[in-house]
Amino acid sequence: MATAEINVWLPAVAALAGALIGSLSPIVVGLINARAESRRERLRLAVQMTIEDHKHMMEIAKLKAASRGITVGVPPISAVLAYHVEVLEAFEKAGTLEAEDFVALRARAKASYEALAGDRDGDDD
Repeated sequence: MATAEINVWLPAVAALAGALIGSLSPIVVGLINARAESRRERLRLAVQMTIEDHKHMMEIAKLKAASRGITVGVPPISAVLAYHVEVLEAFEKAGTLEAEDFVALRARAKASYEALAGDRDGDDD
């Protein structure tokens, strides 16, 4: 009698386990897709911010150059993009950014700008 009960419950348990596994796979795939979409959207936003910020930097540099008669440097757009990506990642992680966060981000961005400017001058140390 015990063998007959096992034979009845075994397919039912296997079907239930299969249904559970089958229902979990779309959830896992959905989470992976949502994370990838979030990353793409964050990068898209960073690119848009970078383009506008770089345009603004160029306008300010032109105005300074015209008024002072000197050449004013503008960071490369790749360095500006790296800064904006870092800002958005910090914001996503913390949920809010304080003044100290911007000071730290600005210091890292300035170091990147100076390193890139050094490379353009032909200083291969």
